[in-house]
Amino acid sequence: SGTVADRLFAKPAVAVLGFDAPGVAGSSNQIVPEASARVSLRLAPGDDPERARDALVAHLRAAAPWGVQVEIEADEAGMGYLVDTSTAAYAAAKSALAEAFEHDVVEMGSGGSVPIVPMLAETFPGMAVIIVGAGDERSNYHSLDESVDLADLERLVLAEVLLIRNLGAAARLVT
Repeated sequence: SGTVADRLFAKPAVAVLGFDAPGVAGSSNQIVPEASARVSLRLAPGDDPERARDALVAHLRAAAPWGVQVEIEADEAGMGYLVDTSTAAYAAAKSALAEAFEHDVVEMGSGGSVPIVPMLAETFPGMAVIIVGAGDERSNYHSLDESVDLADLERLVLAEVLLIRNLGAAARLVT
């Protein structure tokens, strides 16, 4: 339930990333002896990854038809994270990105399961965590043909320099 954006970025979601079974060519109307899938469980910030994984495993086993054996190899689970957009550091980053890309910044939720981020936030309380990546719809994140436009990468490097400038200016105002 909720908006598409909420369902994609703020709530848990299950996605089938890949599926091995007989192909369409040569398939027939029969029971398939074996099939496998790679499934991703995206967590909402604050969800317990082990509890969520265990719940998904229990659901898959309970939903299996009579006589079907379900074998599950679970990868390591990581905590989700929600970036605090009210910090001065976030405002400095947003300004730097707008200047470097010569365009208003468009904020969007994306993922949230970068395992090192909650570990950094827990280790360094009060530190502003900002997650930025260069790319567009043609970048094909995490795929075999992932790529980034070099002009976007150059603008992102410029944005990092401008962010350091902005943070320095903000620090001078505070002291």
